[in-house]
Amino acid sequence: MSRHPTTGSGHGRGTPARRVAGRRRRAGWLLVGTLLGAASGAVRADVALANRKVDIEYWGGMAVDSGAATLSRLTLAPSARLLLGERWRADLALRAEYAEDDTGLGTLDTYSHAARPIVDGDHFRVEVDRATLTRRIGAGALIVGKQTVPWGVLDGVQITDRFDAVRRRDFVLTDVRPERLARWGVRWQGYLGGTNVDAAVLADPTVSQLAGLGDVFSPLAPRLRGGLPPDAPALPVVVADRDAYRGDATLGLRLKRRFGSVEASVLTLRGPDTDPALRLVGTGAGPAVLLDYPERHLLGTTLEGPLGQAIWRLEAAYVPDQPVNVYGAEPLTVVERRRWLVGGGLDVNAPGGWFVNAQLAVDQIERGRLDPTRPHRDVVGTLRLQRGFRQDTVQLRAELLGTLSDGDGVVRPVVEWRGHSHLRLELGGDLLFGERDELFGQYRDASRIWVRVRFSL
Repeated sequence: MSRHPTTGSGHGRGTPARRVAGRRRRAGWLLVGTLLGAASGAVRADVALANRKVDIEYWGGMAVDSGAATLSRLTLAPSARLLLGERWRADLALRAEYAEDDTGLGTLDTYSHAARPIVDGDHFRVEVDRATLTRRIGAGALIVGKQTVPWGVLDGVQITDRFDAVRRRDFVLTDVRPERLARWGVRWQGYLGGTNVDAAVLADPTVSQLAGLGDVFSPLAPRLRGGLPPDAPALPVVVADRDAYRGDATLGLRLKRRFGSVEASVLTLRGPDTDPALRLVGTGAGPAVLLDYPERHLLGTTLEGPLGQAIWRLEAAYVPDQPVNVYGAEPLTVVERRRWLVGGGLDVNAPGGWFVNAQLAVDQIERGRLDPTRPHRDVVGTLRLQRGFRQDTVQLRAELLGTLSDGDGVVRPVVEWRGHSHLRLELGGDLLFGERDELFGQYRDASRIWVRVRFSL
């Protein structure tokens, strides 16, 4: 695959698509402003600023092997909440990022025009992280705008938590996993007969953001390249149209209820798979690799409850029509297979002030005549240890993430110092190991040490 992806949809500056994108973004802002104005007029109340916050973060790192700087990212994230009378609320959060490094800010070709950044440069972006208007209706709420739908009970292990698109530019080496992408839509949360009902329709067809080809966390293993090895002939990359707002909408429903001390939920969702299936297509310039996002359905359930001083969690999901690349007669062949996911976790407050979180997940693809480019079964484990010192002004954390079925993974030690409520300083590392054709091992040359400074206003 080529180093620089293209989309074939005319995203260059000054093109008709760029002008349409600008008009759609302006229309979105006009819609939000109109809703805010209508809400404030309807309640006939003064607008009150409930809270505001500005987070400033610098994250920089260097490669363990060479000492070269591979990460340098500055993020400014202001947010605010407005109360518009007794029943209305507005939330707005922006993200401004500057980076000039080998990790990059990620591609934008997987975004819809409505979700694209307000300012889009090679090294600098400003985008809307959240823009919602909430109307309380009895014991429930109707939420309209750009938002996320975090379903699931495990920590960063996506079993049922597959409604949202996520950022993949840093692989899984982020402080919060998954790092969600907000999308435009409508959500209703309420209660019916003691059951918590959560229904969402996100018309925004944005899918998961990828690392730019040639960046540090660009996919290298054949399992993430449709079976193509890293030394395969370079082909341009095109992305399936991300502006089918009706056909590629994501719809979901979750019902949650408590039974004694145990909380259980069942959920279903339908929408484009947020991770791509790769196809070989012809273009006017010759063959190209298409990143396609076919529709898939998911049925899932979650359970969580106490076990003495511990908390246990279980999740299971079934996908009857998972798109998957297989080794066929033609390269980049895609078929549908059944997929099962199951996982469990345990949170324990251990002796000596240690907090322990352990999780195990199994991801199984149905066997067929043609072998998938990924293993039929992935067994993934996570282990997190955390302890505070000096009245919790110093935090020591260590994480181990890996695929137990392959024996690859990453060790993530972190020391955090909290000077006061507004300042945090972290020193850590991401030490990857494994073979180059494995999920974590493909990035073993990307092992790094890093520092992160956070300041809140």
